[in-house]
Amino acid sequence: MARRRKRSLKEAADLYLSLPVADRRRWNKIARRHVDPEDVDNQMAMIIGLVEAATKGDARAAKVIVDLLGDTPSEDGGGVQIIDDL
Repeated sequence: MARRRKRSLKEAADLYLSLPVADRRRWNKIARRHVDPEDVDNQMAMIIGLVEAATKGDARAAKVIVDLLGDTPSEDGGGVQIIDDL
């Protein structure tokens, strides 16, 4: 039962994130960033929020983005390095 519930929570999250942004001001703000209208959904709004936070110096937001992209630092010192002082 717990596994089934978790699966349905994931499905619900996937569904909600794929829905269009309901708030017109937020939709317009995203569209002004040259995002195709069909791509203006809750997932895109979340990614934009993470990028904005990361560019303002939020190390946790930057780490989430790096993790999403799969760009982890390599042992030879190359790649992206995230310093988490928080």
